[in-house]
Amino acid sequence: MIYYFDHSFEDGTWVPQGNADFTELFVDRHKGPFEANVGYLDVSPNYNPIDGYTPNSDIRGPQFYTDYTGTAPGIKNYTIFFATDRFLDDSGAVHQADTQFYLSATFKNLFSLDGVGEEVGQLRSYNIPGGPGCSGPILYQSSFTGYPCYLDGVTQPFNLYQIPLGYRDGTPSPFDASYQWGPFGDDYAHLFTLVTSRPIGKRFSLGLEYDGTYERAFSDGVLDSQWLRRISLGYNISNESSFSLELRDINGLGGFATSYQVGNNLAVAYHQRFPEGDELYVNFGSPASGATLNRLIVKFVLHEGADEGT
Repeated sequence: MIYYFDHSFEDGTWVPQGNADFTELFVDRHKGPFEANVGYLDVSPNYNPIDGYTPNSDIRGPQFYTDYTGTAPGIKNYTIFFATDRFLDDSGAVHQADTQFYLSATFKNLFSLDGVGEEVGQLRSYNIPGGPGCSGPILYQSSFTGYPCYLDGVTQPFNLYQIPLGYRDGTPSPFDASYQWGPFGDDYAHLFTLVTSRPIGKRFSLGLEYDGTYERAFSDGVLDSQWLRRISLGYNISNESSFSLELRDINGLGGFATSYQVGNNLAVAYHQRFPEGDELYVNFGSPASGATLNRLIVKFVLHEGADEGT
């Protein structure tokens, strides 16, 4: 049995109402292949510490999850996972509610199901006025909180059903494919992913990825999409040195990437480790950049005295 309690608070001019707090508690029972967790979460309106991350505020209610792991003929292992929550806000409306169900299994023929199931939920948003009290023009719509006015509440579905399949996962040449679909906010979305990697000879390794987001707006039926293509190449020069190259291309403004992240990106890296433990890094560009970053970085790490970690 595991018992958990956490309470935090913040005070100051950063909080619109002057103070906010966060409380969470749960009891977890884990025995053999079975686990169950029952808890309660209470996040006051506008709780959002500057040095932390708060996905949502103005929610309070129960949460629960359970999972079971086992084996069966032809199956090396499987896991069944279920979770649900239901949170109200200060107006008494359901601010957020979620249900998740996943099945994962690894078969003896090297195929696997990597979380087949669904994640369905709803999220409520409110219009935020710009005048004193609850008057004035509407500035924006927020799902973080509608406090204190709770004007024009709108509840949207965020539902995704998914079928992720794998083959030879855990080997040098895995292949994974995933398809997700469902009403997600303002759109009906379809998401595709294909990823594979494999060694080429004794020193080379090749990675390929193709992802897509294909969505149609409920309001006007407009179709939007975004596609990602990635190729990566690695070369083990020796046991102490390696070279890698990644080329990525993103087109389309659907999905989640912003306009400055769309385009071609090339990143190159070299790493050398010397017998004394010293290391040399040479990098051009950045794999995290939206487009090719014309930047060259050379770093040399000099180790003196005892071995690393002592």
